Amino acid sequence: MADACTCAIAGSGCEDQFTQCGIPCPQAFPTSAYDLAVTYGVPVVCFMALFLIIGLLTILRVRGDPENFFVCGRSLPLFVVTMTLASQSLDSSGALGNVILSYKFHFWDGAVLPIGLACCLFMNGFFLAKPLHQMNLLTLPDFFKRKYGYIAEVCACILCMVSFIFLLAGNFVGTSTLLGFLFNIDQDSATWITAIAIWAYTAAGGLFSVAYTDVLQAGLGWTGILVGSIYAFVHFGASPDKGPAYPYGDTPIVWGGMRDGDAYAPFPNAIMFNWSTIFVLAFGNLMALDFQARTFASRSWQVAKWGNILAGIATIVLGLFWSFVGGTARKLYGPQSPYAEFRVDSCSTDLELLNPDGTITKGAASCAEWVFDPNGPLKMFTNEFPPFLGAWMMISIVAASMSTADGAILALSTVASHNLARKLGGWFGDSKNLLTLTRVTTIIWTVVAALVATFNADPGALLIVAFDCVFAGTVVPLFAGVYWKKTTPNAAIASIVGGSVLRGILQFALPKDGSLVLLGPTTAKAYGPSVEDVAQCVQPRLQDWSGVDSLIAPAFSLFLIVTISLFERSCAKGDCLGGFLKRWRTPTDEMKPPGEEKELAGGMSPSTFAGDSPPLPGSPTKSGKYSDDTDV
Repeated sequence: MADACTCAIAGSGCEDQFTQCGIPCPQAFPTSAYDLAVTYGVPVVCFMALFLIIGLLTILRVRGDPENFFVCGRSLPLFVVTMTLASQSLDSSGALGNVILSYKFHFWDGAVLPIGLACCLFMNGFFLAKPLHQMNLLTLPDFFKRKYGYIAEVCACILCMVSFIFLLAGNFVGTSTLLGFLFNIDQDSATWITAIAIWAYTAAGGLFSVAYTDVLQAGLGWTGILVGSIYAFVHFGASPDKGPAYPYGDTPIVWGGMRDGDAYAPFPNAIMFNWSTIFVLAFGNLMALDFQARTFASRSWQVAKWGNILAGIATIVLGLFWSFVGGTARKLYGPQSPYAEFRVDSCSTDLELLNPDGTITKGAASCAEWVFDPNGPLKMFTNEFPPFLGAWMMISIVAASMSTADGAILALSTVASHNLARKLGGWFGDSKNLLTLTRVTTIIWTVVAALVATFNADPGALLIVAFDCVFAGTVVPLFAGVYWKKTTPNAAIASIVGGSVLRGILQFALPKDGSLVLLGPTTAKAYGPSVEDVAQCVQPRLQDWSGVDSLIAPAFSLFLIVTISLFERSCAKGDCLGGFLKRWRTPTDEMKPPGEEKELAGGMSPSTFAGDSPPLPGSPTKSGKYSDDTDV
């Protein structure tokens, strides 16, 4: 058996796997490439084409009106708002990334994604939907312009755009991973195919195309997740049975996983990272351009509020179902499945090994570490599920990915053209060119995100990074602008910049070895080389502070905004910087209409940076309205 295995999988490490650890070589995946492409790939491509056609047809609804393109004329009803918001949260990161994490580790490692996203929707519905909708905003950075001035607006734009480039990349990865698996093409090629398809209909119809396709994608995706999850539970269960990899068996949920660092001992528990993930997604997503675009596009603030709340319920229910499916994948394609591959020479003196005669050996100088297969869940859907249901699951993943990617492209282009490019004046500042400019910039952001996706193919990680960017510096000023009227523009700017810069510093300053395990009194002993006796395994002590940096940065942002706002009460007119760049630090809510404003010492008039173009978006006009306001 050893010779046959070695010959069949030469150079794969299988020889060591069998001779040193006595573990049989992995069986070949039974489904042929032809079956994958025809049975599963063709339906996926057909539905992608359907989404593309629907999106392209919505160009008829835009009729050249930027407001129709950006916020659907602020006309979306409750069921559309609910489905589009939930579609944004149940993207490929929240769906495929969720399954992959719960398959690779355990239930909570995947479940933290939908839990965090659902918490965000609840908070947005209860605390922000009404005040933001009533401000009649076109984009979220408009809020920072209204409350804190142009500098804060530009800072918020940059952070939001960086965030959404990572979010868009993560969703490109979701669909491209599936296309690469089904058609046996390389990941990079699949990424560009995905990017082109989603870009085409987004650029055509704007938020109308996004909303209409989201409804269909949500219908297919939600039902697919629900039906597939139920099938997996009934036929396979949600956790591995007792065996060599799990001497005492496993359970679908380890209830102490979110409160006990040793809940999985002798295996690691990334409890600190998981809690920080919930906070990052719950608060960071409040700065999600796509979430808030749907809030602004709602028919009324009541629709915006309840759309967020209902979408949060759908997210947590369907997302947790999806997390259980990861346990099924771990049972069928995990470390004790016939398809498992192992890496030898990992070691843990605390690991208990189940011998063939039923006895247990505590500790081993040389044992085997399971090599995680990122395609494990996809193999389960295409090999263990009935073909119709397996294809439905594939379509659900694609629908989840496309429903968020299109919104991300639109959000990036809207902010870039409306909040940044218009400040250049001339052709860029002319409102008549806004729609054309936005459609052109969709190409730029699609290409940038696709390039990021080719360098990082982990959708779950990209999701967390995306909202870590904005959680660090912009969430505190967002809440302060709504609920603390004494916040000063200088404090808000310092809060945005200070929190973001500190987050970047901590990313490289804190030790991170990739284990995601923060050392503790017993966890250090229960996992790997961090034991008192390291004679059998000479390796450095594990140390990973991932997640701590994500929580320190927004706390520092809060400290800055409170202390500076309170300090500036002692300054003349509440502004310790006086006339320095006064125009750029003045909230547009407080600006005088053109022709009536007074020149401010050291300040800049709109003509300084907008030429003879119309008033900047968000600036008050002679009629008393803001230039980005519209009648509802």
